[in-house]
Amino acid sequence: FSYQTHEVDKWVFLKATKGLSLHSVDNMLFCGCSDGIVRVFKCQTLEYVLTLPKPSPLHSHLTAINDIQADPRSENGAQYGDAISIKALPDGKQVAVIYNDHSMFVWDISNPKNIAKYRSFLAHSASIFDIDILPADSRGPLPQDSFVTCSADNTIRLWNLNYETSGNRESIAAKNIFAKNLLHVMYVKPDDANVEKGIRSVRFSPDGSLIASGDKSGFLRVYEVKQFTKVMEEAAHEAEVLCVEFSSKLPDSSVLVASGSRDRLIHVFGIHDKTCSLVDTLDDHSASVTSIKFTSDSTKIFSCGADKSIMFRN
Repeated sequence: FSYQTHEVDKWVFLKATKGLSLHSVDNMLFCGCSDGIVRVFKCQTLEYVLTLPKPSPLHSHLTAINDIQADPRSENGAQYGDAISIKALPDGKQVAVIYNDHSMFVWDISNPKNIAKYRSFLAHSASIFDIDILPADSRGPLPQDSFVTCSADNTIRLWNLNYETSGNRESIAAKNIFAKNLLHVMYVKPDDANVEKGIRSVRFSPDGSLIASGDKSGFLRVYEVKQFTKVMEEAAHEAEVLCVEFSSKLPDSSVLVASGSRDRLIHVFGIHDKTCSLVDTLDDHSASVTSIKFTSDSTKIFSCGADKSIMFRN
């Protein structure tokens, strides 16, 4: 734009739905756009230089992509976070991009023909409500030292800080090109847009083969950890689920999962051969149930609540 003539001297078509952020360093102009697109141009001439690779796709398995340079247009229906902020180092060799899913990628553009990911940060985008560590004697498909977190951003994320561990290829949760310590992200779509979203509690089964979660709308869900398909989904409570807990395996190879809620109830479900049934409902507490534990032999269940009581049940 010319200040003297008040006319547009040069313009360029971004080939994106929206342009959201700009940053310039030396003779390089970076433009962040919707759907994870970042275009780079020469400042004086607006000559196209390059397009940065896209970040990790939303609502997709992180291990599904093996080449960060792959053309994202080949992925049918893939969605990406918008590039809302860009800052480049003074030498222009590295550029940090923040996306609207709260992820940040630092790209190495020193070699325009081979752009590489220098760093990435794929944390939760809202408050973290619960965390659980994979049992040490787990024989499931997940690598040892893994842990799981849940958040108000309606995701469950599986992590492992042992960078030397590649994981068991029987599970889709594994080391990937987007993050060193994040193995998998489960996006849980709210069942009612008018209900406050968020995954409130999460727990591994003792053998590490299942993950249970309870959300703010009262749903209890159980996933197996190979393909992360749902084993059960129940509208168990009328208020948020504050705690979930697994029993050890019973003689018939079934397992119990219990959920405690702000509605003061405890529901106990039995899971056998990927089928679920309600075993019992306990209403001993007069206020929110905040924690549940089974004994090692699964014959007793303990619970405590906001009514300042601890209950013991067979």
